[in-house]
Amino acid sequence: MGKRRIVEVDTTLFGERYDVREFIQVDNPDIMDLANELKAITLEETVDNILSYVAREIRYPFDYKGKPSTAKKIKAFKWWGTVYLYSDYKEYTWLFPNQTIRVGYGICIDTANLTVSLLRLYKIPAWVVLGSIIRSRDGKFMGFHAWVEYHFNGCWVYESTVHPEPLVIPCEKAYNGELDILYDPFAWYNEKSYREDREKVRRYERIVGGETRFTKTHRERET
Repeated sequence: MGKRRIVEVDTTLFGERYDVREFIQVDNPDIMDLANELKAITLEETVDNILSYVAREIRYPFDYKGKPSTAKKIKAFKWWGTVYLYSDYKEYTWLFPNQTIRVGYGICIDTANLTVSLLRLYKIPAWVVLGSIIRSRDGKFMGFHAWVEYHFNGCWVYESTVHPEPLVIPCEKAYNGELDILYDPFAWYNEKSYREDREKVRRYERIVGGETRFTKTHRERET
């Protein structure tokens, strides 16, 4: 029997570690209930409802200057096996999609995990994509990011952060530099699979002078 690669992330919320695929919650009752609420007559309308919900209801944390920030904090505690979440207490970390719904805000990885969870419940090919954003005009590395790639009437990139309305971009435009920002992916995952471009990960490690944030927060093992 072959070995299965496990790609783990340290959540830091309670010092727990999970395989990244566990963040796509296709069997969580809260996510299933939300997916049913967003269901429309056609699958196309359902997809639109999902993307609109994430854009409208999940707020991105901002700093005091009004700029996107990962410094937003959350309060969290466990009681009788349940996680309770409030604002402004605990260092920010990856949230599971049902927690993102409860808190009402999330950074790029949180909104991407939530969106893919909802899309996958409707059997749509969709992945959370880990990568970087690059300024097209001069190739400047702008930082690491997470977004959604899904295949429905073509290949689409969904930018799940900050925008008040869904920002959906054809894959060829997102990935070939036609826009002001180039999306450069190096890893993809959903609840079933994980894959990465290891050469690209190593290249970014050289650019940032060491480990990428991705490789710092993830651990690999085989089982």
